[in-house]
Amino acid sequence: MVGLFGFALAVFLHKHYSSSIQPCLLISSLALAFLVLPYIIRTTQIALESLSPDIRLTALALGATKLQNLVYVLLPQSLPGMISGVILAVGRCAEDTAVIMLTGVVVAAGVPKSVFAPYEALPFYIYYISSQYTTPEELMSGYGAALLLLVLCLFLFALAFVIKKRLTYLAFYRP
Repeated sequence: MVGLFGFALAVFLHKHYSSSIQPCLLISSLALAFLVLPYIIRTTQIALESLSPDIRLTALALGATKLQNLVYVLLPQSLPGMISGVILAVGRCAEDTAVIMLTGVVVAAGVPKSVFAPYEALPFYIYYISSQYTTPEELMSGYGAALLLLVLCLFLFALAFVIKKRLTYLAFYRP
């Protein structure tokens, strides 16, 4: 659904603003941002709601304004959950193939020269090789790309876990 939204956005921009705008890296990025925005909002909401009422009321009781309470007390305490949500959202974007197939990925485009250029993404490369391979070497290349994507996502999830643990420790045990 989000891929169709991104494709419709590309067609709208092409038709109404500039004929040089076509499905590209920028449109794919906007569509992926639209895809993960609810996830980031929800993880931020959960991180803020998980704080105890005592933490919320302490700064206000000491005379801090609501903005000071938010900036200096609530956000630093909930930062581990918010950063973990953002890193997990990046992992979700790395795995998503449907959105990028409709919004700018092409076969053998290589590295894009600008944000308005078409590109080739790793999930699409895996999809293309797995469905169109002609030699065992091409299939092995697809397996290697799938393994690389798996390791990349595993690294992002582990990084989110480590950052959350580290920031949680620093939030409660500041020197």
